Amino acid sequence: MRNLIPVALGLCFSTSALALDAGLTLEMGRQVLPSESLRPLFSQNASATPAVTLSSDLSNKVTVQLGWQYSSFGSSLDVGTDRSVSLFLSEHRVMPGVHLDAGHERFGPYVEVSGVVGRASLWADDDSTRRTNPGQVKSNALFFGVQPVAGLELAMPFGPPRESRALVFHAEAGWSFETDPTFDNVGQLEHGARVFRGGVTLKI
Repeated sequence: MRNLIPVALGLCFSTSALALDAGLTLEMGRQVLPSESLRPLFSQNASATPAVTLSSDLSNKVTVQLGWQYSSFGSSLDVGTDRSVSLFLSEHRVMPGVHLDAGHERFGPYVEVSGVVGRASLWADDDSTRRTNPGQVKSNALFFGVQPVAGLELAMPFGPPRESRALVFHAEAGWSFETDPTFDNVGQLEHGARVFRGGVTLKI
């Protein structure tokens, strides 16, 4: 019996040490590419960017995270003789990163640095009513980068234990430094973008 007590205590401490606080973040923002890179392909250079991120707290100041982000651009170009070509650019980003704050309990600043592994798809079609036709062109390209942002967050704890369960609202801005994706038969598309996002995290 005496030997069981230290073993039980050891199991309790090891279990609590591995029990990291987890979080799920839902975000919506804007991805603004340099206007020169999209002219004359697209009429606008900003896209809505929904994002989902899973996170785990290593301490009260450091959080590791893995996110997914989507952006898209569309346009219709007149090519003469009453014809037009539909263009569509979609981008998926996988973003592992780290979130750093000052250890504040309720309200304060933070910074995030995330890596970017992205896949861009460029699609052109002279008949968007058909899924396949001779005038359709599709090309895919990979791009990589890093995305630093800074923001403010407000935590609203709920339920026991108060220190681990919370809704965290945030707003952030920064820049995404990315390599230029190269599309077959099209060439390079200048990349890198300003980012603006806001969202909410459920921490459990």
